[in-house]
Amino acid sequence: MLFEKTALRIILIYTTPFCNARNSALLRKAILALLHKAMSDYCCCDGPSLVLWDFNLADIEWIPDAMMLPSIVLSLKIGESLLDLVFCNCVIIPPSISGQCWSSRQQAECCAEDRLRKRGGIGLEQVATALEQLHADKKTPLFLKTLISHMFSVQKQLCTVLAKNQELQDQISCLREENMALKSALAEAGKTTANVMLLVEEKERQRSVVISGIPESKDPKSTERALHYLDFVKSILNHLEIECIPQITYRLGKPQVDRSRLVKVLLPNKFYKSLIFRRALRLRSFHVSFYCHWIGEGSLRDTIPLMTNTSSSYLYCIDAFKSSCFKASSDRFDRFLNRYHKYVERKIFERSKKTSLYTSLNSVRPERIPPLKDPAGLSAVSDKSKASMLAKHFQKSFSVSLPNNDALDTVSPVHSMECSIWFYKEEIYEALSSLPATFTVTPDEVPPYFIQKISHSDIVPIGAHI
Repeated sequence: MLFEKTALRIILIYTTPFCNARNSALLRKAILALLHKAMSDYCCCDGPSLVLWDFNLADIEWIPDAMMLPSIVLSLKIGESLLDLVFCNCVIIPPSISGQCWSSRQQAECCAEDRLRKRGGIGLEQVATALEQLHADKKTPLFLKTLISHMFSVQKQLCTVLAKNQELQDQISCLREENMALKSALAEAGKTTANVMLLVEEKERQRSVVISGIPESKDPKSTERALHYLDFVKSILNHLEIECIPQITYRLGKPQVDRSRLVKVLLPNKFYKSLIFRRALRLRSFHVSFYCHWIGEGSLRDTIPLMTNTSSSYLYCIDAFKSSCFKASSDRFDRFLNRYHKYVERKIFERSKKTSLYTSLNSVRPERIPPLKDPAGLSAVSDKSKASMLAKHFQKSFSVSLPNNDALDTVSPVHSMECSIWFYKEEIYEALSSLPATFTVTPDEVPPYFIQKISHSDIVPIGAHI
């Protein structure tokens, strides 16, 4: 915009194919701001005249940071005079984009624009006031009033459109954030589903019991066979005096000719499963030969009391009158017992403290370990001395090579013991081995051929019952 005497020149700028669209928009906004600033100056002129031109600018080169045109625009649509636009002390703020943070430069430009509006009076209220004064002035030409009213109407529409655009931008930003949140939740849902499935399977496993030895039903109807297995399981629970109804009962695997399939029973909760093992001794008097166990027993994750109950179940829940059934159960018991021993040894060696062996032994005993005495005659009374003595004895047992012949073949000599009557464990084992196969020697009704197969170190608790 240029002032020539009392003439106000208004320039309409159009975007050409060779012009940068963004720069043209900023340039148009800058000229509009200068127009608002010039209105108040124009109203103060005496006898002003308005010159209107419709310029179609050619390919211009405008620097927004410098707010000026470095070169003169030569090509004009109307008129032969040259147009020289020079912008000074004018700040342009690009349209704000929702969801983006302004930089320090943009914030400074915004503050400068606010100062320009206060100084130049380019707000809508100021323009409306000036427009009223313009309409009230009888000297102002009608076409000028019409033009300025039209420009003010366009500006109000533009403000409305910008406000609507800002609202839409805010909604788009909210939708994008919600979309990202839903994508994150969907990604986490897959992991949560897998974890939930594992928890459900683990809970079902903890309250499941598998029973072996239930005879196969010969009924041709599958539902009748399933009812037969359910009735058989109910009879076992009645024998053990366990008040619960199995939720699920079914066979495992394909039918076999030489042996019956396992039957899996899903109990209401894991309390009834533990109750079955606590009352496992009563199965010795049951009318059918079988043994039962819980899936997962013998696992290294189980606690020591649970593994002990597992071994007891294999030991007592068998038919003592069938050697084949007993042999399979005995072998199974030996495998789990050896696995448990390796587990204990590995746990002891993994610990760096010398008191780990004492801590392990003291944890499984209901009472404290009594005072100890080593082969040299030294006594250990305190916990620290007992732990040190047990650690040395445990280490020595791995360094001494045993003879190839079995230690049970040699019987230790009998030493005189003043007024008490006692026996060596080798003598107890020899006496039990010579008994006939039909003779029962323990209150638990363990047959002699089982005693002949057990370890030499297990003779001591058996001798206590004689």
